[in-house]
Amino acid sequence: MEVVAAVRDFEHSEDYNVTDLEVEICGSFILACHTVKDSYLYDPPQTEVIVTLYDKMICQVVGAKRITVEEVFWSFKVVLSDLYLVLLIRSRLSVYELKERRVPKYNDLWVDRRDIQSLYTIKKISGIVTVIKIREETFLTGDIGGKVKVWDIKTGSKLRTLDIGSAVQD
Repeated sequence: MEVVAAVRDFEHSEDYNVTDLEVEICGSFILACHTVKDSYLYDPPQTEVIVTLYDKMICQVVGAKRITVEEVFWSFKVVLSDLYLVLLIRSRLSVYELKERRVPKYNDLWVDRRDIQSLYTIKKISGIVTVIKIREETFLTGDIGGKVKVWDIKTGSKLRTLDIGSAVQD
């Protein structure tokens, strides 16, 4: 097993408090996502979510994004596929597309990078979401009330709701 990154790699250069480190792995990437909570510095209070995308084969950063949320929250959920990233903060769900971008490195060499671009945000997901999964062109949310919702990942349209009768757990 090869070490790709250490916890120190996620420390903020300005000596902020880094919390809630989540790591996701998919076919091509490793995602490290964490929050920086220094709400006392801002009015209104805010929390930053730092997203860093690593190529799984070459173990180098290929994309990054800083997402500022103008409220304090204590945890988040994140899932990843080779094409999309889904981030749930409280009941607000945001979907990002991992768009390929080639940038010149040296004369004839090109480096593949990924832009993490916001597709849309669903402002209120009902229920207390316990599970999020990405499956091809859809993503699923499961909640504590036993509801599994199937969503179109490109548009955010709810396609179907299933009631399984008990809390959905990962």
